[in-house]
Amino acid sequence: MNNIKPILSYKWAIPIGLLISSGSLMLRFFVSVPDFVSGILQGVAVGIMLVALVKKRRTGCRYAE
Repeated sequence: MNNIKPILSYKWAIPIGLLISSGSLMLRFFVSVPDFVSGILQGVAVGIMLVALVKKRRTGCRYAE
């Protein structure tokens, strides 16, 4: 009886997170990047991938179909 459809599909989040992660590693290999910037990029990449993997349940939300 759950007729609520998700607004966003998180299928795009894993490839985007992997691209950010690999881009961060390539940037760190070819250019001298501070640890803070490298950590921020890796953290954002992991965060985006976790968003895709975590199944969120929203109770009480009513979306128009």
